[in-house]
Amino acid sequence: MALSLRLRMRSVPVWNWKDYVDELDKPVSSCSEQCGLGEERIRNLHLHRRCCWTCRPCEAEYFLPDPYGHCTECPQGQIPNKDKTSCIDLKPEYIGRNLNSPWALVPFVFSLLGILCTSAVFAIFLIYHKTPIIMASGRELCYIILIGIIFCYCFTFVVLSQPTEVSCGMLRIGMGLGLAVCYSAIFTKTNRISRIFNRNLRITRRPSYISPESQIVICLCLILIQVTLTVLWLIVKPPSMRQMLLENPRAWVVVCNYDGISVILGLSYNMVLIILCTVYAYKTRNIPENFNESKYISFTMYSSCIVWLAFVPIYCSTWQDYKVQSTILCMSVSISGTVTLACLFLPKIYIVIFRPEKNIRYPSSANNTGTGNYTTTQPVRFLRPVPNTE
Repeated sequence: MALSLRLRMRSVPVWNWKDYVDELDKPVSSCSEQCGLGEERIRNLHLHRRCCWTCRPCEAEYFLPDPYGHCTECPQGQIPNKDKTSCIDLKPEYIGRNLNSPWALVPFVFSLLGILCTSAVFAIFLIYHKTPIIMASGRELCYIILIGIIFCYCFTFVVLSQPTEVSCGMLRIGMGLGLAVCYSAIFTKTNRISRIFNRNLRITRRPSYISPESQIVICLCLILIQVTLTVLWLIVKPPSMRQMLLENPRAWVVVCNYDGISVILGLSYNMVLIILCTVYAYKTRNIPENFNESKYISFTMYSSCIVWLAFVPIYCSTWQDYKVQSTILCMSVSISGTVTLACLFLPKIYIVIFRPEKNIRYPSSANNTGTGNYTTTQPVRFLRPVPNTE
């Protein structure tokens, strides 16, 4: 008895043949699609599917030189191109390249505002340079301090610039120059006040080297010491750059070649000046004298000591992060200039602009200064010139 089989088809199969033919309209026998750009083929180990594969994208640091090969890691200092078919050189990164980053934007804006404020104070001092409060504060040394403050703010732009041999040399010069200018002038001023008022009252001879010319010469000699030390530092260790490869994200970073010890040595002379200024400011804190700024100098130096005592451990502990380290360095220098500007000059600017009735000069007695006798006892006021109405 013969058996018969009958196939009943309820529907006719539809075959989309266009998806499985080549350019010549011939059927293609393939169990896997072609891999895309940057994807390597992973062969199927199953015995009956050895001609099939799966596609796996290459990792971020790898490229695919051969479509039928395996992903290969790019050499150091290179990254894959967009198609991951070859490697290209990394563009060197530095902190000032992207000003949108807060590590660069904050010190940049802070220094720019500081330069504008310092320039305004400089202009006010020039306009009112013959008023009693400006004359009593030592105009010449005040101008030198303002120049040093501007140097402190300009140091930020050197840190944010692209590292080259020239910029690295300027960085090492500017690291201590602005501070040396400020603290040399403050030390000269406090030393002069101390020598005038802490003399033996039986000595009536005028102290030596207290004229404005002598004060400028002394201040310039102190600044010259910092310049000499910096030049010797550049001769012993010429400026250079070093490159660092960051892994996450992969970046090639170029920084100036100096370590934390070199920075501390470069600022050591300024630390000596800070200590001397603080000692003299403490010695002259109780001097009774009109327009005496010893208490403002004392507050300036106490604040500066706090800034730099905090700077040393923070800077040395962040040597692995160049952005944090560079930001801390330029912000410490800028904050030191800001403290000096706010403590020494804002009280004078306030009196000159908003309280002109206090801008008067009381003559000192010979017992206080030992520099001469005065016969007048009336205060001398600064009167603004009356505009001509004719």
